[in-house]
Amino acid sequence: MPDPPSRPVVPGRSLVTRRALVEIVRTAVLGSYGVTGLAEPFLRHLGLGRRAIRVGIGPEVTVDVRLTIAYGLPVAEVSRQVDSAMRTAMATST
Repeated sequence: MPDPPSRPVVPGRSLVTRRALVEIVRTAVLGSYGVTGLAEPFLRHLGLGRRAIRVGIGPEVTVDVRLTIAYGLPVAEVSRQVDSAMRTAMATST
């Protein structure tokens, strides 16, 4: 039987790029019920305007998503579905 390690176990760290987080969020959002697409402004194609998905990385990760929702669906329910999908995807992605 091998001896247990003599030094304490130190938790590891992971490095995740902002682009990877955006792709995780994009996949989760577009797969959510009621979402018809991302709200990319027309000027975005010219290099102006804001992106549909913005990720802020600091002490906490913040996500701002602009999306379009299918007509007739309750916005609150779709937003709950999107929030849940994003949280799950970010927590379980490796």
